[in-house]
Amino acid sequence: MKNNSKNYVIAISLVLLTFVMRLVPHLANFTPLFTIGIFSAVFFKNRLYSILLPIIAMLISDIFLGFYTEVWAIYLSMLVAQWISFDLAKS
Repeated sequence: MKNNSKNYVIAISLVLLTFVMRLVPHLANFTPLFTIGIFSAVFFKNRLYSILLPIIAMLISDIFLGFYTEVWAIYLSMLVAQWISFDLAKS
């Protein structure tokens, strides 16, 4: 049970970090979003949990930043990166 609560703390921290990093001024395309997506695919055992983590973080920040026409491509590329990470984590 202790390990499970540790995973929740890590997951919530990653969502908050992603949210904050997308809101503060930064270089173009320099946010930890894909890193968190890849990390969650390797770190968390539950695939659904690790897929939803960066997607929820993106949705929350996109609500504040505004949605745009290419949003589907960003979400799709995140899913592809996670899929590749799942395969790499197996080996």
